[in-house]
Amino acid sequence: APRLRSNLPADYRADDGSVPIGMISLSIDEAVQALRQSLGLTDEEAAAQRASLELAMSQPVPTATALNFTGDAPFTSTPTKTPLPTDTPTPLPTNTRPPATRTPTSTKTKEPTAEPEATGEPEPTGAATAMATDEPPAAADTENPEVVSYNVSPPPGDVTVCTLNATVHIFDPGPSDGISTSQVRMKYKESGEPYVYSDPGDTTLVSGGPDGDAWDATYSISITFDNIEVTGILGAGSVKFASPAFTAGPVDLDVWFIIEDNEGHTTVEHIGTYTVMVDCPDV
Repeated sequence: APRLRSNLPADYRADDGSVPIGMISLSIDEAVQALRQSLGLTDEEAAAQRASLELAMSQPVPTATALNFTGDAPFTSTPTKTPLPTDTPTPLPTNTRPPATRTPTSTKTKEPTAEPEATGEPEPTGAATAMATDEPPAAADTENPEVVSYNVSPPPGDVTVCTLNATVHIFDPGPSDGISTSQVRMKYKESGEPYVYSDPGDTTLVSGGPDGDAWDATYSISITFDNIEVTGILGAGSVKFASPAFTAGPVDLDVWFIIEDNEGHTTVEHIGTYTVMVDCPDV
């Protein structure tokens, strides 16, 4: 600072021992205190400045060169401003990391759902709901039943009885809803006449039933011919005579099995033709 420079001119004469030496009184502490107040230094920074100033004051300063002995003009040095070394305090570490910025993320907004209307009935439990949704729908019965085998007594041909007895083995492919006894019947037809069916009560289940998802069973069934008149025919063990105005002969009847499963799928199996040789009463 300019106030630290001496106002005395340089004197390069040899000391004669009688020239008083001017004393410069300078308080480094005062200078540091003034610097601290002007710069707002902390105690540590002020101490560092004081040490630097003491070091600078203890060093020699350049002066003008005196006349040489060859008659050259005296050299006057150009004063230069030498900055005082300073001990720059190490700044305390500061967090230079830029503040984190929150990147807005998309938020999923749950759409409001309509409240179910009150029905007064209890809501289904989770287990019941899972059972209802996990089970596949039941497959439909779409196949016709099949006649596997049968035995009719007596067999087709000339007969002198009015009742036929039979057993029939029936298979209904799965998925099957089964076949009830009332759905297994026999029927016959005389030429020019309507069909005549056996009574549903004349069928019974002999064996079998559900077989996996199919139906496999054997039934017993009978049918009686109704109101068949065969007159004027020599019968076995008896003779019947027709009146002169009326003559008749044997009656041919075609006989079938008719099977219907519980879904209404129907199969008809032709057994054969019976020639009835005797009268059969009205049943």
